Amino acid sequence: MSKIYEALQLASRTRDEEPAPVEAIASPPPTVPEPVAAPSVQRLVEVTERAPFPLHLEHTMTALYNSIASLLPTTKGRTIEFISPHRGAGASTLSREFAKVAAVKLKKSVLLLDADHRAPTQTKEFHIQQDQGWDTVLDRRERIESVLHPVPGSRLTVSQLLVSGSSQPLLFESSQFRSMLARLKETFDLILIDAPPATEYTDGLVLGSKVDGVVLVAAAEETRWQAMQDVTRRFQMLGGNILGMILNNQRYHIPQAIYDRI
Repeated sequence: MSKIYEALQLASRTRDEEPAPVEAIASPPPTVPEPVAAPSVQRLVEVTERAPFPLHLEHTMTALYNSIASLLPTTKGRTIEFISPHRGAGASTLSREFAKVAAVKLKKSVLLLDADHRAPTQTKEFHIQQDQGWDTVLDRRERIESVLHPVPGSRLTVSQLLVSGSSQPLLFESSQFRSMLARLKETFDLILIDAPPATEYTDGLVLGSKVDGVVLVAAAEETRWQAMQDVTRRFQMLGGNILGMILNNQRYHIPQAIYDRI
């Protein structure tokens, strides 16, 4: 693992959600309750817990990138939204780790956008101070580069979409925002959006129709399958392209070797 990636790991100390192994949804053991995806949601990645965590996570994120690339093969500057039904499922951590691996290990130019102005995490994790949001910059016709923050030693850039303002997703409905996103697609290989919980706010649902694809994140033994089905239905009604679903915080209640024999 490169020194740059290790440095990014140290810089992004998790405050509100600890990184945990991530596993794509699969058929669970009979005695362990799991969230159930809606029929149209497919598996993106599958992970084991055999490798040390950093290496394990790197392999997982690489597999996730390959899955997304295969689902959007001809898309330039892919825009991907990460969202969960509720807080604590790991969408912020997963989007951040995916951004770091894509930028450092896969050599992609990545823009990580924090869309949750009520509880922002990404700029805090990278110790970035941002005093104004995209809404102010676009209204004043200022350069967008003033709110884009490159992470030293990598191809990763971080930005917070809103720092204050209305709870309504007015920025995401504006033509200026759509035009700016289209312009940035020419600059970055990946634009990743960390959206607020779908059952708490409508921001992420509105953004879902503006991006190339949506990745749903569920927490094992915590996220209710009814909530995932409801979020899936709402995205589909608004024209969102759901790429798949990832099950986070998966824990084995019996040894891995026994699972391998099943």
